[in-house]
Amino acid sequence: MSEFNKSDFIVPDGFFDYLKINYWAILPRVATAALSRIKDSDVVSLSAQAKEIYAREHMNDGENEKSFSVQNGLAIIPIEGMLTKKPTCMSALMGNTRGYLSYKKDLRQALTDDSVRGIMLDMSSPGGSISGLFDLADYIYEANKKKPIYAYISDIGCSACYLLASQAKAIYCNSNALVGSIGVYSTIEDVSKAYSDLGIKVNLVRSSDKKGIGVEGVKVSEKDISEIQKEIDSFQTLFEAAVLRGRVLNDKQKQKVFDASVFVGQQAVNVGLVDKCISFEKALSIVAEDIKTKKGSKASDLACNFSAESDV
Repeated sequence: MSEFNKSDFIVPDGFFDYLKINYWAILPRVATAALSRIKDSDVVSLSAQAKEIYAREHMNDGENEKSFSVQNGLAIIPIEGMLTKKPTCMSALMGNTRGYLSYKKDLRQALTDDSVRGIMLDMSSPGGSISGLFDLADYIYEANKKKPIYAYISDIGCSACYLLASQAKAIYCNSNALVGSIGVYSTIEDVSKAYSDLGIKVNLVRSSDKKGIGVEGVKVSEKDISEIQKEIDSFQTLFEAAVLRGRVLNDKQKQKVFDASVFVGQQAVNVGLVDKCISFEKALSIVAEDIKTKKGSKASDLACNFSAESDV
């Protein structure tokens, strides 16, 4: 059993501020709705439930324990809920008790398993945090060169989730799947007036004018916002480059999909984000035929490239 650190699931002071200060690749309205639902609930009680779920699901989650099933040579790895680098109280409350590092471990196991000839990412997620996202996308991209990786989007595969899917050999989705929202955002609140109304003045002492942006109670300037925008733009450049590494899109399609638009089912196929809009069962059938013709790499052949601690 892997070590379970309960402190990871204690609701900290500023729990809700975490959503505001991070960089997100997620469908905003889903994140906002989830946050509103959590705010209206007994968060301490929900956190206790999250800890129980995490402990139960990770009871046998050691390096040699598998968190995925294998059907006819196809490893099916579920990726769902809000995505973060490691499982957190917040991600657990929003439907995910795993993280990017857990999915990387799943992929590593599938790559070194002789019974696995292909991998299906069974996805249903609005996206998540930028932290750890591009590392996992790179891993999927390289892993796809060793054994074919496919992605199926069920109901929703947006932002960070779509970035991961785009690194697969082929992407399928169901007819009502929300796909896209390719973009990054963050928020910064200016509560300096509220502090002033309370008679509080926050003095920021810093080494440069770029240090301390976003400190609570300090007025947010246009220059501060410009600095954050530069960071967002850098993440967006990485996002688009990664998608284009995995998908072939013409200029017209790029214009349509890189403005964070969301497409439903067949619409996603029409703009090049998805290959086929079919049922999960049909996708499994297509993939089963595809991997029949591929021998796949044996674990012994990959030993030098895939150790328990190595990257692809």
